[in-house]
Amino acid sequence: MILPFSTHFSKDKGSLSGKETLFVQQIMSSETMLMHKDFDKYYDLCEEKGIDFNIGFNRIKNHTIRLDLFNRWKPGRKIQPALVVKTKNYFQFAPTFPCVSIQSIEISYKHGQTYIKIDNKEIDFETAVLLAKNDGFDSLAHFLTYFNEDFTGKIIHWTNLKY
Repeated sequence: MILPFSTHFSKDKGSLSGKETLFVQQIMSSETMLMHKDFDKYYDLCEEKGIDFNIGFNRIKNHTIRLDLFNRWKPGRKIQPALVVKTKNYFQFAPTFPCVSIQSIEISYKHGQTYIKIDNKEIDFETAVLLAKNDGFDSLAHFLTYFNEDFTGKIIHWTNLKY
């Protein structure tokens, strides 16, 4: 299944608005990609498209969080990570790889507090920080700037990581 990513945060994301996501670089730097037989081909294609791997970034994107209203994401599904989907400029930036596992996630804001549940269990602060970093964000604050309202969805894993 095509899994769309953006190179920049959308304009409605507060202090993140318009900034580079670096998600392509983070995904391509993951062990899943580095060990893939087609890594060099996709790395070269990314460079041809102007994606800069020489910029500084200190995290790897090990999963992504998405709505899944129709329950389409399941372990074993093939992931085709892409940019500018549904356009003539569609670009699959990494080799196709399998979805290893799925976890449910719920983010809620109540009475001035933020609650994050994974698989219906509330996580602690340290796990929330780890979740944010593994999803490609600089910090938990940036993660919560992006997910700035109640959200229910899935964590789509392409590594053996679980919370």
